[in-house]
Amino acid sequence: MSDLYIITAVKIKNPRVNNLKYYPGDTCTLETLKNLAADEAFTYERIPSKYGFVVRLYDYYNNILIEAVSF
Repeated sequence: MSDLYIITAVKIKNPRVNNLKYYPGDTCTLETLKNLAADEAFTYERIPSKYGFVVRLYDYYNNILIEAVSF
């Protein structure tokens, strides 16, 4: 199991949210994703998949969704 993730989706529906530092194609660690979830009060979800894990961070109030997959 790898600790590295690649961000595959970033959806921002609220134009007031403009300080997000992560974009599709960026790589990060699981620890970075956990810290982002804690800092931004996101809901953190880690789901097993066929080839590793999918991590999803979301905050329904601001309509933000970040998805990353392990590689």
